[in-house]
Amino acid sequence: MRRRTQATTALVVLTMSLGTLGACGLGGSGNQSSADVQPVAETTVEAGSVRVVIPAGSASGGKVTVQVGAKPTMVPDGVKALGSSAVVSLAGGSLDGSMTVSFAPPAELVSGDVPVVMAKTGSADWQWLPTSWDGGKARVEAPMTGPGQVYLAEFDRTPSVADAVDEFTAKTNNAAKAPDPDCGDEQRPVDNGLQVTSEDGDLVKWCAGVDTIESTPAVTGYDLDPYTEGVQATVLRVTNNSRMFEEVGYPKAWPAVDGSGHALPGQELRARLGLSGTIRDGLASRVLAPAQTLNLLLPGPLDELTGTVTADLSAAAWTLSALDFATATYTGLVSGVDQDLGDTARASREAVMGTVAAGSGMTFAAPPQPKGSGGIVEPEDPASTDGTSSDSTDSTGAAEQAPTLSDDELASLRDCLSPVSDVIIMDPDAAKRLVEQAMSCAASSMRPALTSGDSGGPAEMADGIASSVLSGLPSELENETAPWSQITDANTDPDAGFQVWVGTPPA
Repeated sequence: MRRRTQATTALVVLTMSLGTLGACGLGGSGNQSSADVQPVAETTVEAGSVRVVIPAGSASGGKVTVQVGAKPTMVPDGVKALGSSAVVSLAGGSLDGSMTVSFAPPAELVSGDVPVVMAKTGSADWQWLPTSWDGGKARVEAPMTGPGQVYLAEFDRTPSVADAVDEFTAKTNNAAKAPDPDCGDEQRPVDNGLQVTSEDGDLVKWCAGVDTIESTPAVTGYDLDPYTEGVQATVLRVTNNSRMFEEVGYPKAWPAVDGSGHALPGQELRARLGLSGTIRDGLASRVLAPAQTLNLLLPGPLDELTGTVTADLSAAAWTLSALDFATATYTGLVSGVDQDLGDTARASREAVMGTVAAGSGMTFAAPPQPKGSGGIVEPEDPASTDGTSSDSTDSTGAAEQAPTLSDDELASLRDCLSPVSDVIIMDPDAAKRLVEQAMSCAASSMRPALTSGDSGGPAEMADGIASSVLSGLPSELENETAPWSQITDANTDPDAGFQVWVGTPPA
């Protein structure tokens, strides 16, 4: 998601003139309190609902002051300020470690909310501090590495959900801008009686011709010119020009060549996800990633050859696309909160997608993302060309080299998807059900890796933010028309999907 312009406001002018407390002493309940810092003892200062604790050995001395101001009236998009702002200052000493700032939870902070402590030091932008909260009346805590302005807020998912809706809609409606496939000599098979046509649209790009393909035992009988280096054969190449995964069905008698035989079979994907449905007898299918090409060898005689190739947003392909989008969005949101946690989330995404999409020809590693300054950074685009999730040149599927889920973890993902396992025929309502379940299952599959470590509260905060956006996304998408416009109602259209006809096309 795009990081929106960060709005700031002058919170309060720092004044150092009010009462001084003894070292290690607790401040009062007024608007300002101070304490002398001694390096060998813990120092605590409290003013209003704000408490600052400097551990022993974390400061060289001086005087720490907490001054409470008005509630912020201008805050960055993505958070809602709760209660008053405050300024924490340290005069006559230096902070060698970190101090802890905490807030008494206001009444409007309830279970399920995600609190965020916002801080600003010097001229820097607002930063999301790694925030911990055990719920109830427990204080909301965060570490500060230097003096500055601070306030308590709760995460507001509205702008993040709006951006996610825009991105998901763009993915479902915009073409992948894949290059046109090249089939070599495209006139020669036409001269030999081959007829290939398709319906209108840019969901799929295709070509047919005589071209050089890899020499394997499966194609030795199809060499049209054995005196020419390589195997010269008649091929039909079909490219997925969608930004979503597509399931391409074709006659089983047409061999998939040039590595396409390693592409993910649709039936294998259904088994991994625990989804029902099967390909019709006599047909095979492969799941194509955005911009990926399926290479089919066309057997002769060409003037008698008939068959249909269908590119379809099947239930399995659609669910895989939704998982891809959801895990990338979750990772981007976590990275915007904390880069180290973002690294953990990226590894978790690789494990989830590297397992369910192994053989799809995609890799799911993401480049490092900059730490957000007061907001959510743009998430990874599952169909980008910058390495986030790109086509692999390794025909065996580079995703198989990524971290993978254990058998138990994959079984848990299938269990999570079980409420939609009965979806076979795609229509807009089915597509909405699959997206909603995939969003939920993506979060539950990635959460354990994030929250099972030693990060504690900050990890729970990051997961809370990412999970909140994913949980709020389906209802907002249902209010939009565009995301579902590419889904054909298969109950009323028996020819759903983009079709390429070899031989005489239907009337």
